[in-house]
Amino acid sequence: MSNSRSESNNPKHNYDDDDDNDYDDKYKKFTDPTEAAKHTFQNVDRILGSASSTSKTRNSHHYGTLQISGEGDDVHPIQDSTAVGTNEKEPGKKSNIQQGKKVITSGWGYVKEFFYSLMFSLIYVTSDTKKRCTSFLVGLITIAIVVFVVSILYNSILKANLIFLKLSEDNVGDADIMFTPKFTNSTTIPFINHTEIAKKLNGNPFIVGTSPRWILFANLQNRDHPHKNLSGILLIVDTEREERLGIGRIWPYRPLGEGEMHVRDSILRAIDIVPDRGKRVNMVVDFASLASAFSGTDESISQGVTPDQQTINQTELLRTLFEASGFNFSQTFNVNITQVANQLGIQIPPPLKPFINAFGIITITGEQAFQAIATTLGGGNFSDLNLKVEGEYTVVSSINSNYAKYPGALGNIMMIDSAYVGKVIGQSLFRSPAIQLLLELSGDTERIKNFFNTFPIEQYALTAVGRFKDRFPAYLKSSNERTDQMIQITNGMMDSLGVSYPVSYTLPLLSALSATQFISLFIDQIFIGVVVMLAILGVVLIFALLLSNVEEKTYEYGMLRALGLRQYSLIQVILAQSMYFAIPAIIIAMILAFLVNILVEYILQVVISTPELNLLFFWGAVVVPIALGLGIPIVANIIPIRHAMSRTLRDSLDIAHQTFNETTVKMIKLEELGLEPWQTGVAIMLVIIGFVVYYMIPYAFIFTDLPLFFFILNAILLGMLLGLCVIAVVIQPFFERLVLNVILCGHERRLKTLISKNLAGHRKRSRKTFLMFTLSVAFIIFAGVVFSLQSANIRANVESFLGADVVVMSTTSYYSLPKDKLDAVIALQNQNQSSGPPIVGYAYQSNTLNTFQYMNDVRFSSLAYYPSRKVAVSAVDSNFLSVVKNQYFLYTYVDTEFNYNMTNGKPDVFQSLYSNAGQALVDGEKVGFAPSRIFSGVKLSLPSNASLSFDPASQYRQYLDIIASEAMRPSVGIGIKTPVDLRFFSRNKKTSTTSQVDYIGKTRCLAYKIPGFFMSSYELTAAGSPVLITMDSYKKVAAQVAKSVGGTYDGVINYSKLFVKLKDDISTTQLQDTVNALQASVNSDFTNIQNVKDLVGSTGTATLVLMAFFNIVAAIAIILCFFMLAVSFTANVKDNSWEFGVLRSVGLSVNALIRAYIYEALCLVVSAFISGTVIGCVIALTLTAQFNLFLEMPFQFDFPYYLFISMLVMALLCAIFGSYIPARNLRKKEIALVLRGAD
Repeated sequence: MSNSRSESNNPKHNYDDDDDNDYDDKYKKFTDPTEAAKHTFQNVDRILGSASSTSKTRNSHHYGTLQISGEGDDVHPIQDSTAVGTNEKEPGKKSNIQQGKKVITSGWGYVKEFFYSLMFSLIYVTSDTKKRCTSFLVGLITIAIVVFVVSILYNSILKANLIFLKLSEDNVGDADIMFTPKFTNSTTIPFINHTEIAKKLNGNPFIVGTSPRWILFANLQNRDHPHKNLSGILLIVDTEREERLGIGRIWPYRPLGEGEMHVRDSILRAIDIVPDRGKRVNMVVDFASLASAFSGTDESISQGVTPDQQTINQTELLRTLFEASGFNFSQTFNVNITQVANQLGIQIPPPLKPFINAFGIITITGEQAFQAIATTLGGGNFSDLNLKVEGEYTVVSSINSNYAKYPGALGNIMMIDSAYVGKVIGQSLFRSPAIQLLLELSGDTERIKNFFNTFPIEQYALTAVGRFKDRFPAYLKSSNERTDQMIQITNGMMDSLGVSYPVSYTLPLLSALSATQFISLFIDQIFIGVVVMLAILGVVLIFALLLSNVEEKTYEYGMLRALGLRQYSLIQVILAQSMYFAIPAIIIAMILAFLVNILVEYILQVVISTPELNLLFFWGAVVVPIALGLGIPIVANIIPIRHAMSRTLRDSLDIAHQTFNETTVKMIKLEELGLEPWQTGVAIMLVIIGFVVYYMIPYAFIFTDLPLFFFILNAILLGMLLGLCVIAVVIQPFFERLVLNVILCGHERRLKTLISKNLAGHRKRSRKTFLMFTLSVAFIIFAGVVFSLQSANIRANVESFLGADVVVMSTTSYYSLPKDKLDAVIALQNQNQSSGPPIVGYAYQSNTLNTFQYMNDVRFSSLAYYPSRKVAVSAVDSNFLSVVKNQYFLYTYVDTEFNYNMTNGKPDVFQSLYSNAGQALVDGEKVGFAPSRIFSGVKLSLPSNASLSFDPASQYRQYLDIIASEAMRPSVGIGIKTPVDLRFFSRNKKTSTTSQVDYIGKTRCLAYKIPGFFMSSYELTAAGSPVLITMDSYKKVAAQVAKSVGGTYDGVINYSKLFVKLKDDISTTQLQDTVNALQASVNSDFTNIQNVKDLVGSTGTATLVLMAFFNIVAAIAIILCFFMLAVSFTANVKDNSWEFGVLRSVGLSVNALIRAYIYEALCLVVSAFISGTVIGCVIALTLTAQFNLFLEMPFQFDFPYYLFISMLVMALLCAIFGSYIPARNLRKKEIALVLRGAD
């Protein structure tokens, strides 16, 4: 030992041992603790406080190659080892033990002590990392994965609104604000003076600029084949101005010149025109279209004014145009009109003849001449006006998508530039002989023509669109913050325009984004759940890693403590070990996240056309990941530190100690018993739950804080998930035995006893692995199943609400769908398709009888008229069920007295309303029998000639066959065999006459779901629920109601919906052409066309994207679980090395041992996978069943099979490689070395 001591006193000596030919370090025996410490930490060049590192003659201390100046009596992490185990002392100076504990009184002393301890920790951890690089790499990769994923996810969550913004722009266009004329009593013809608006908003800090637009109906004809024509929407825009402002920023087509046009591809196919070939087309706009464009707003229509009544008088339109051109209405003209008429080759209009004298001279004022010409042209309304605006254009490009330039609902679009419209209008007006005569009378023909050639059309805009400054940051904000921002912007704009300025504005993008709020919140909660899950997995993995290191280095820590290392220094060593891989991992992860963010920003710029690459992270995407990266190892260190501190020196230095075989006896004094930590934790948790339930949830409802509500709901679900995963640990042994019996077969069954004992012996350590696998699988399966089920529910609700593949809806009760025109269009579409008719069937729904002009109210009740409920009575066609999505026709009762045709397994009660009309019998009723009149015996105060209007026979024979809501059964107390009273209250607004008409109703079916209608079985929805009748019944009731108040009914039914069923294999082109043809047949101002296939298709795309995301998250979780499994089995191999050496010595092969480890891992992983799958499915099904309880949709289980299979494959590979890699080291060791405990 003297040689060793002499070497230890040499500060330049390096210790090198050949571990390959020696026993394990923990089996070496040394009489000198310093020598033992030096051998234990053989890669540390200097041990603080030892003779080799402390110079007695200089006031400096060395830490390896680092030299720190200081006092000779400074306190170090390891106290002077010459006072322990040696007798070498400096004469005249006491040892540390003799001096007693060093008392530090100065702050500088504390700083130096901390600094020395920190340097020792870093040197020790550096040395330990060189020996145990695997643990370092596991910790580094774990923290890096968690920090990287959280950073990217957090940044993506905050940018998710850009995706929804893009979807909204594709739907309504990318204009942030839209101005429309404000109708007032003083504005007969409502135009927007865009020139004035642009001037007022110039320099406004909130808006980049505005651009005028006009939307009109037009007909486009093939010039060479005029019979090939199609109607559509004419969109007049300032193409250069909008390109400069960035409106339609992804619009791929160039600005237009004079005589040029962009046309929708479906129109070009219909009229047989090839774009970009110089082909010419004729565009025709009649003044009836202008009447529609200049008619009242929705507000005026809702007040009971029809579009025909709102049509603007032609006199006012012509007056506006001529006033702008400079026509003098007060001037008196003396013109030889006979000569002028002969020159123009026209007849003198009759209204002008009273102003002509015998010599053919007319003396008339400009106003009189204008009124006479206007009367000649039509007599009052645009619908009668024969003027047309016509122009010939060259088709430049075929539009195949709206590219967020305009609302997609416009359908068939023709686009021209506004700069050349004035000339076309002037040329069209001057073709009219009457207008030519008026111009000749005024004598200002050339000046007026020049005015139209330079017509300032911007001053007569129908609408204007605008674009905000810094729009993307505003749309990235949360819903409430975004609304506040828009209020600030619009307030600033109205400050510039003036509050009373005659324009109204809407924010189409804000409204469209509001519709995506729920799915946005749902995705946000999924991301938050992923972050929480990864954080939990990271904590468990780092905890297991550090705990394994502490258990492995029990002897080392005991040796350090024997040498005088203080407890806080040992804690610092353990913390430094975790920070040693956490800090580099955070740096690497943030760099990778920054690089990936560049790619994400580039993709967003390409797809969404963001103005510039935003390479900066949101502050939360930096702070939260770094906090997790530092917090995970700190939290994971709590139990390992307590474990290291709880060891006595005797236990720590026991080289034969094995943790899995230890028996712990804990003695606690009664006075110190108190509450267990878990009891305190449960109490705190219950308090938090109570606070959330009684304060936070009501707060979220009262203030409609949906993000908070969804966060609470998500937290509850995650808590349930985690709780069930913890409970599943209890049944871990059962699943392991079950899986073991299944996977072992043949000769492998001889390993069953060995594997069973290993499973039992390693259970304390394997519980953490089981928990990680169960939590990962449960969360991924839960999220996947929930999203699959919710996607299916969303799809089902969209289909059920709309009712059919394509639905044409009137947005106001005063506009009826043009049935004849729509029938013709459908017939034409079916004839023109060579691949077969795209439309399989269609059915109409009438407006509700409540909107009939003589109807005041409709009540539904029992025959006693108590209780009564207000209802909406509509009529449907007989083929309704065969056209709509009949899988959503759900009923409780049908009249079993009839034989029904079956449609997709459902009784066609709608057809039965027609085929079995008037044949229903209620309880007690017989054919040809009607109940007699019943009097109460009470004398009625009626005139002597009065008679009761109730005729039982006619009432029972002329009843209404109806389909009612199931909600009426508990609400009103009716059934299939119970007659009901339908009371129609009528009112003639002109004469103020009121009356009521009663009809007995016989219910054919009670349903709680009918496609295209809102129905429910809950009594709360009874008021206002729909009642369906036949078209004939509709006419009968309408005629009777009109008659009751002295009115007449013309027999015309106003239609509110058209349901269209398409063939299953319809192509995208056919679908687009069909929808656009239907759109062109109706007034776009008062109709809305919904294409269910497109809506459902977007849901399917979102499902695929999120499933890909879940697969990525699953792969990350499995990687973390693989590390956990590898750490666990590495510790198991080390703990069982001696036992397996004995097994090998008695003849068990190494391959059999490795297979035993693999089988053990498979039992653990497969049992965890089964538990996680069951837990995830149970919670997902519970949540979906709760939603279906309110939605009353048919339950369907949409399991994510691809996600499940991919996770299963990854889990099995993880089990095999995670156990094989640690176990393969058994191949390299000799049996003798294993039995001796050597590495």
